[in-house]
Amino acid sequence: MTSHKTHHGSVAIYHECNPGSAAEMIITGVFRTFNNVGGYDGGMNFCGVLGLVPNTQPVGEGAKLHCLWIGPISESLPPASYNYSTPNILYDFNGSGNHFQNNDPRWFLPYGSVIVIKGIECNPSALEVYYLSHSKWLWRSIYKISNPAKRKRLLKEFYDHLNDLCSAERRTLRIERGHPTRSNGGEFFGKRLDNQ
Repeated sequence: MTSHKTHHGSVAIYHECNPGSAAEMIITGVFRTFNNVGGYDGGMNFCGVLGLVPNTQPVGEGAKLHCLWIGPISESLPPASYNYSTPNILYDFNGSGNHFQNNDPRWFLPYGSVIVIKGIECNPSALEVYYLSHSKWLWRSIYKISNPAKRKRLLKEFYDHLNDLCSAERRTLRIERGHPTRSNGGEFFGKRLDNQ
């Protein structure tokens, strides 16, 4: 483990991913990957103030999982830095955009960290594949024969549900090493058949 200077602070950051992965993270409260432990990517990357750059190369795109970090933040780290793996320290690989030039400017949280989820941003229709894969067969059938306006409304209800989960309570995300999470889609899909 490499030594580092930190200060306490808060920063609003986001993780770029596909809409289904963002939904799973909100529903389960867990982000898992098999990236190298103790290395440059042994945890979760967040876009910095410079946003996506050509070298960012997120695994998925189309959704922003908005998060809030409150806690220790490292000093800005030079591009050659690696082996920063102390949990619950937000590492500044020029995520702040203020210091060292870096061809992959980002914030980084190692395995074992926990961060607050504030919400999801994406076009609700981008959630369609996830929505249909978790809906019961009756609602998949109803969706497929519905007119475009009703489809848009049904997707928006799910999109709003995900954001309501984040705003109604202090939703947190644990960053762990392992297989990505898979759920039944959460309570939204169980309640829909009873309420509509």
